[in-house]
Amino acid sequence: MQVLIILLIFASCFLLFYSVLSIAGRDELIISFRLKSIKDSGLKKEDGELDQPLLNRVIRPMFDHLGKVMMRITPKEMVSSLENRITRAGNPWGLSVRDWVNIQTFLVIGIPLVTFIALRKSGVPAGTMLLFLVSEAALGAVLPGFILGKMLTSRQKTILNTLPDVIDLITVIVEAGLGFDGALMKVVEKKPGPLAEEFDKVLQEIKVGRNKKDALRDMAQRLDIHEFTAFVGAIIQADQFGVGIAQVLRIQSEQIRLKRKQRAQERAMKVPVRMLIPMVVFIFPTLFVVLLGPVVIKLIEQFSGM
Repeated sequence: MQVLIILLIFASCFLLFYSVLSIAGRDELIISFRLKSIKDSGLKKEDGELDQPLLNRVIRPMFDHLGKVMMRITPKEMVSSLENRITRAGNPWGLSVRDWVNIQTFLVIGIPLVTFIALRKSGVPAGTMLLFLVSEAALGAVLPGFILGKMLTSRQKTILNTLPDVIDLITVIVEAGLGFDGALMKVVEKKPGPLAEEFDKVLQEIKVGRNKKDALRDMAQRLDIHEFTAFVGAIIQADQFGVGIAQVLRIQSEQIRLKRKQRAQERAMKVPVRMLIPMVVFIFPTLFVVLLGPVVIKLIEQFSGM
């Protein structure tokens, strides 16, 4: 019995002594553990950076830094205009304003620099090389804006062509008893395209608690299309005054179809004028040669015989 009591006293003293030592050295253990984890994470981060390709480790940060410098130098009005055009074009390839600035900087500075290094010892005359470098820089300055403008125009044409059909679909769904938000969801499902993508953004904004009126106005501002702006204005007014939205949608669809027909007629009226230039430059000279060529040859023969 005495041995058992002695063992219990010894175990209690040992546990008490171990607890005191653990509490005393807890801070040091925590600090050493954290230092070790930080060191291991730093080594993993360095190994991960070294495993990345040269493009991500060197070239991309260099152009990002150059893009920051160019963003500071570029006037705010030009940056705002470029951002507006990118938004209207639908953010092609997911590129931001800085990415477009980086691309333009590379085309204006990088490609002429590479060309200069490649042709420096090739024996090309200095004047020819200078002309070539200036042409490359000018092309690099114009090309991104030209591509962005083409994409913007193509997207707006697609939206204008699909807008009457989309409004008809919304009208049918609303007349069937579904709400306007539900009609937009059906449009997103049934009519894929840039207009459906914009409606999807509107629905996402409404889900997070934004007012439908403000979301539609922002969409109209992003698209910057007169017909769609008028459509959004009519929808907002109908919602504010309690007018039947189905009748408003039908009227807007008819007006947009009429405007689309008028644009087609306008383009058809411009075709003869546009055809006049190639006819004068290419077709009329050929006709003159075919019709007047033999006469001119006979006149030359007669006068040479005299």
